[in-house]
Amino acid sequence: MTASGGGATSMKRPEDIPSKPGVYLMKDSAGRVIYVGKAKALNKRVASYFSRPSSDSKINILLSRISLVDYIVCASEREALILEDKLIKKLRPFYNTLLRDDKTYPFLKVSFSERFPSVSVWRAKAIAKNPRDKMFGPYPETPGLRRLAFRVNETFGLKMCRKIPSAETERKNCFYLQTAKCSAPCQEGETVPEDYVKSALRAARFLSKGLGDFRKTLGEEIKKYAANLEFEKAAASRDMFRTLEGMSASVRFREVNAKVYENLSSVTENLRKLRDNLGLMHFPSKIDCADISNIGASYAVGSVVRFTLGEPDKNLYRRYKIKNAEARGAGNIPPTLKQNDFAMMKEVVARRIARLKRESPDELPDLFVVDGGKGQLSAAAEALEREAAGAIDLISIAKGSVADEIFVRGAKESFAAADDETAFAVIRRARNEAHRFAVAYHRKLRDAVFVQGRQKQ
Repeated sequence: MTASGGGATSMKRPEDIPSKPGVYLMKDSAGRVIYVGKAKALNKRVASYFSRPSSDSKINILLSRISLVDYIVCASEREALILEDKLIKKLRPFYNTLLRDDKTYPFLKVSFSERFPSVSVWRAKAIAKNPRDKMFGPYPETPGLRRLAFRVNETFGLKMCRKIPSAETERKNCFYLQTAKCSAPCQEGETVPEDYVKSALRAARFLSKGLGDFRKTLGEEIKKYAANLEFEKAAASRDMFRTLEGMSASVRFREVNAKVYENLSSVTENLRKLRDNLGLMHFPSKIDCADISNIGASYAVGSVVRFTLGEPDKNLYRRYKIKNAEARGAGNIPPTLKQNDFAMMKEVVARRIARLKRESPDELPDLFVVDGGKGQLSAAAEALEREAAGAIDLISIAKGSVADEIFVRGAKESFAAADDETAFAVIRRARNEAHRFAVAYHRKLRDAVFVQGRQKQ
């Protein structure tokens, strides 16, 4: 089996894929493998998905979720068949199961077949489908889906109850009416207001095209609620945010080694635990970690390393000479400002994000980790806001007397990362790797200056 290393360069066109047997793995924006297939000629098979719309609605739904296509080149069709079977059994991709049967996965439905349309969760086989209804999905099981349906109804003024109250007493006692959560179309009698139908149409268009902007709104809500210590509201918005992940994304293609997927199930589970334990918005498939190394103003440097699905991705490692003289403590700087670690961290994070946005925005991290405590966390947060990247999850990790301490932007309390907690292992590995990379660059610069000095003597 032939394939390049795990940090291979991403490509933009399926035509760049070789015409060889192999396996392709389609992934959503959270890094989850959602479909695995095999091919006699990888380039033709993968290109066929994107060349024209499919008559199969489930295939079109799959394509709308794809953010990245990994492929593995095999020596023969038989090898591709064996590898495909192995990966499907190991990873259990959602759409391989969906395309094989019609289990009751949830959809979002706008019920135009009802007198007063609204958005609700609908399951195949559980309820007969009406051709007048507009369907969106299917989606994996998620706690945010019902909250999303509720939020859309609330936003567009659609009815909140499953069954319109018939008696006057029922209408007066309606919770949603009393709390002004519903537009109360039932009060209009038998005639459906024209504006109500228009609102239902707008809700359908929103579910079709407007979810990107809504994700930004939810990201801002999460930060606001967390800052105000309204953690239940923040969690509800976070669940909806996760539901929206992967609904629309540009597609990239890259060649990987089959070994990348050997331990993917356990890695994915650990990353999911990390997300849940820290209350992150995103699944942390792409993690950046920054560190500073300095002894004196002349050698102040920083580093950023990238971990993709829990493994180092050295193609995206970067090192930085600190440019800000005030941060380095160089020149005629007052002693109180010398060696400003916070300013140096702010510079490194800002330069990292600015370059990714300029050159490869698809590679922006899901989670940014900085080495240090609350001060470094605040400095990094300022950098992300300055670069209009505030939606990226941000944490810092500091050495503690008993266990490492993790600070999460917007969280009131810190987290103790015990050494035996596997969910935090990737954060410690990233921190240690960023430190190693920064120290190595620092020594390289220092040694180069030393050699130059010896040569001048």
